[in-house]
Amino acid sequence: MPGRWAERIQQCSILSELYELIGFHCKSAFFKRVAPVQHAAPVIPEPDGKSCYRLLLQTLPGYSLSLDLQDFSK
Repeated sequence: MPGRWAERIQQCSILSELYELIGFHCKSAFFKRVAPVQHAAPVIPEPDGKSCYRLLLQTLPGYSLSLDLQDFSK
């Protein structure tokens, strides 16, 4: 069972990278967002919260979002 989830996470990550390479940033961000959801699936006994957080942070540029306070004033 854990192998299946790791496989799905890897597939989402690969799709994200491919979309990023061809310039589809929003689509890439979508797959980056799906991967952490797979990390935290209810069937996984010990979800990896740090990996989820890192993957979600990577989605921000694809949606033109920033956590920089200077960007909020623009």
